[in-house]
Amino acid sequence: QTPPETIYKRLQYFEKFNLPIAATEFEMKDTIGDELEKAAMTERVMTVLFSHRLVNGIYAWTIMSRDRAIVEASGRLNLRGKVWMHLMKQRWWTVESLTTDANGTVKLRAFKGDYTVSVGDEGGASSIELPLDEDKKSEVTVQSK
Repeated sequence: QTPPETIYKRLQYFEKFNLPIAATEFEMKDTIGDELEKAAMTERVMTVLFSHRLVNGIYAWTIMSRDRAIVEASGRLNLRGKVWMHLMKQRWWTVESLTTDANGTVKLRAFKGDYTVSVGDEGGASSIELPLDEDKKSEVTVQSK
């Protein structure tokens, strides 16, 4: 039940090392509130972690174990699991279909991750894998057929 501000201050303490931070063992004690309170806390903590520039991963190792899990014994996501999936696959996920300008340029801000970029015109299309693992501009050049 650590407040988000405290979590962020702790992350700031480690900034001086300028090393990647992975948030592991993301679980909650059985004694913390009801499922709605745990889901709200999941959203707050994950958002704080995601907002910090050095955090490069958030991991839940306790998938199906007692009340600490994000998956029920039946295999269905509990409310915490639904929050987790919504954040990871909806809020912090980039899916775009764009058209270039007259110079063949597209600008897009995207979340870090591995992307498949497809570029095409009337003559066909080609795809490349583009990892985006740091704050940078990426350029994709496709030869016209």
